[in-house]
Amino acid sequence: MLKYVKNYVDILDVIRTTCGPTENKFGNGYIKIFTISIEQYQKVQSTLKVQGFDYYLVRPIDKRPLKVVIKDLPLDHDTDVIKNCLKKHGFVIGKVTRLTQFRTRQPLPFFLVEVAKSEISTKPEEIFKLKNLNHLSITVDPYRGRKKTIQCFKCNRFNHTAELCSMTPRCLKCGQSHTTIDCEIKQRIEKPICINCNQVGHVAAYRGCAEFPKLTTAHKNRNNNFDSNKYLVNSNISYAQKANGTSANTLDSEQQMAPPAHRPANNVNNQSAAFASTCIESNVNNTPIPAISGNNDLSVLMTALKELRKLMKEAPQLIAALQAMKYANNTADKLQLLMNACASSDFLDDP
Repeated sequence: MLKYVKNYVDILDVIRTTCGPTENKFGNGYIKIFTISIEQYQKVQSTLKVQGFDYYLVRPIDKRPLKVVIKDLPLDHDTDVIKNCLKKHGFVIGKVTRLTQFRTRQPLPFFLVEVAKSEISTKPEEIFKLKNLNHLSITVDPYRGRKKTIQCFKCNRFNHTAELCSMTPRCLKCGQSHTTIDCEIKQRIEKPICINCNQVGHVAAYRGCAEFPKLTTAHKNRNNNFDSNKYLVNSNISYAQKANGTSANTLDSEQQMAPPAHRPANNVNNQSAAFASTCIESNVNNTPIPAISGNNDLSVLMTALKELRKLMKEAPQLIAALQAMKYANNTADKLQLLMNACASSDFLDDP
């Protein structure tokens, strides 16, 4: 990936002259150079390096190591010992890293191993057959990494690692042409300036930076807010009745609702009485309760659900009261539950 500059044509002419024709595509500030063979790939890499151009490499698929996770070893097991033991089994090991929990950074008893591909060594896939290591039984699983934006520790740009980077280094702290670890500033900077967006108050590694690539996943498109529509199974008509052409007028007028999520009931009788008192207050104030009919049933239901949602926010125990009514044996028991709540003086104002 060649970093775009205005004289890119001259650079590509040099590559064409020394390495032969290549296919080149521009995007996101870089020119991606496609080679036709591993030999040409190596020639292009050498040419870019000798000329001093800014670029980073995309490792060919057949050169990428196999990543596996070794489990069932002690948390403090030495990674160098793991590496040496695997080498004795004939594997070419790139590196061994102890995994950590993403948010807390606490170490985990899992070890990420990169097995290089080599014609003179044991095939990387054979590592899955390994059952013992350093006198202990182990489990070897494929590595399924967490999808995240990769940032280079050398140039602090994105979508590549420092191992494959041949760009001019940039310091997170001072912005000069050296790596952050080599910076003379060792203390924390109170008001840093981002070297990517030039804004004050954060460094380039800040995920909230405007220039930090945002992952677009299906999870971010999900609406986690309460949606009353998802609890409505149908209005008067079931799917089977709809398929059979049954008229809505011949059906029971009661709405079909999905049951609320199960939550443990705590002092159910008192919580149910609290729910009943809400109904009593509406009746005392002579608030008209609209009847559900075939014409306005959906609008009335939506209005009722909105009010119910408000009550659920103000009185979370309402869920437990509804749950108690759900497990009532019949309608009479449900009415009895409401009557008991109405008779409770704890939930009614004194006249």
